[in-house]
Amino acid sequence: MRRRSDDGRATTHTPSASAGTEAAFTAADAGGNDLPRDNHAEPGTDKILFARPDLTTVWRQARDYIARYKLLRLTQSTAEDGIHRQTICNLWRIERHADNSVHTYAFDLRQGLWHETEALEEQLLIPLLNSDLDWYALIINRMLHTALNAAGYAELPDETDEDACIDCHYRDGRREQRRGGEYHGKNRGFVPREMMTDFLRRYYHERVLDRENMRGAMKALRKQFFAHIVEPELFSAIGVIDYRQHTVGRYLYYARRRDAVLKVAREHRNLLPLLPAIAPCHWGRDDLFSRKVWVNSAQGAAEAEEIDFAPSPTVSNAETDFLSYSCIRALASPGEWQWLRQASSLVVKAWIESGYNHRLITNLLQAGITGRIPVLALQTVLRRDNLFDCLGVDRRMQRLMSLFIAETKRQWQDRGYRFLRQWLYHQGPAEVQYRLDWLRAEGFAAGFPQKNSTWASLRHRSDEWHARLRTRKKKAEPERHWDSALPSIVIDGITFTPLTSNLALLHEGETMQHCVASYADLCQSNRYRVFTVCDADDKRSTLGITINERGDEARWDQHYGKCNTAVSARVKAAGKKLVTAYNRALLAAPASS
Repeated sequence: MRRRSDDGRATTHTPSASAGTEAAFTAADAGGNDLPRDNHAEPGTDKILFARPDLTTVWRQARDYIARYKLLRLTQSTAEDGIHRQTICNLWRIERHADNSVHTYAFDLRQGLWHETEALEEQLLIPLLNSDLDWYALIINRMLHTALNAAGYAELPDETDEDACIDCHYRDGRREQRRGGEYHGKNRGFVPREMMTDFLRRYYHERVLDRENMRGAMKALRKQFFAHIVEPELFSAIGVIDYRQHTVGRYLYYARRRDAVLKVAREHRNLLPLLPAIAPCHWGRDDLFSRKVWVNSAQGAAEAEEIDFAPSPTVSNAETDFLSYSCIRALASPGEWQWLRQASSLVVKAWIESGYNHRLITNLLQAGITGRIPVLALQTVLRRDNLFDCLGVDRRMQRLMSLFIAETKRQWQDRGYRFLRQWLYHQGPAEVQYRLDWLRAEGFAAGFPQKNSTWASLRHRSDEWHARLRTRKKKAEPERHWDSALPSIVIDGITFTPLTSNLALLHEGETMQHCVASYADLCQSNRYRVFTVCDADDKRSTLGITINERGDEARWDQHYGKCNTAVSARVKAAGKKLVTAYNRALLAAPASS
């Protein structure tokens, strides 16, 4: 390894070569394909593999690297002289020094030396908070590709058009090559792509790697990373930026910019999610989140100016791997910026997901909502810009936002956080959409929502409008009927009633707020049947079943409650029994379906 000693001089350390091959490697080779040691062919290893000398050389050199440098050793860690060090596959090394700075190194297999690099951010996309331990396969896969490339795989001749048509198969454990539908013997000349596939197959499919051992090593890798590399304060700040993307590579990316990230975390922690959209060279600025930068100086301008330090898409790959560049626009007023600065980091994330929609913030600010607002409600408003940004900055939309947030407050106070979360996920947006159907058709033009409007009054007006719409549809569309192989039936205390007309489907769709009416044509062609379902608690749902072309077999298709919410396991099980009963009815009287 090449690194700096305490006095600043460069020192070089080279991993010791293995005295021999590991038994697992040798056992994986067949027919004299033993791994050469120290680049000298052992007896029985001088034969040509794959019918190509160049592929033979790459194969044996790659396996030599793996054995000599012990590249299958997934993780090692040490702590000495104030330096915490973790080595992964003896190829990638991470060091955390006494000042909490992080340095990364890659091992050059050809030179046998360590070199400092920033490329590990791309190589080590290993999740840190995912319980799945099979991610070791990704690390091993990258290690094997690194060994192959160092052995000369990248310098092999390009494939010809004929080579690209080769399809390799394994029958009865033997490799056979197919070209144009004809099989050739296993010693027919390989192409580089096939050699690489066979090389990877030796490790993954011939028990060279013991899965349980590797899962244990993966667990140790994460444990060592947290013990030796992770700085808790920085890790916490990265979690605020995006807790869903905690990987080794992502941590290393922010660790290189540690001082700037921690500066923002200590001064404006809730604004940390904005960092990925700003060029890293600006993160340490004292005026990064100042009003003069984020508020448009030209009040009332039709188009706000772009923030002057928004990142350029032309920066290097290392700069852009974890960044999703969107053009951040300055806000229209100091009040909007003050609102955003005081918002929860979760609300800031939701605003980012809306595409930095400043109109939503303007409407929320001008709506004059007072008191504590559930963060979940603000997240829903910002993420559902298709619902809450259909008029731009407008007083009517501000009143709709106020009524929606007031309803979320009521749900929170009456039924608690858990119910509110489920309501916002399943029913809340559908409730807004239901009212918007009427508002867009008639309500907005008439000045609704008005000052004295309530959430319930909007629902009532929307109900009346939908009823009028159904009446018009009934007059415009002739009623169509079909039969059901089963009449109304009760299973486990749950009533299933067949819907046998297009108007019945239309009414069901309006009542349950889903798209079941669109299945009328399939029902009339005897390819689908719909049942309205009511359990003992008068809780309703809708069951759909498909019928094959012969009309003699039905299959469960879907079963949803209002607004396509999930049904209970008990109701779902009864629906499956209904399908079984329907199949018996089809067999008894197929013509009646």
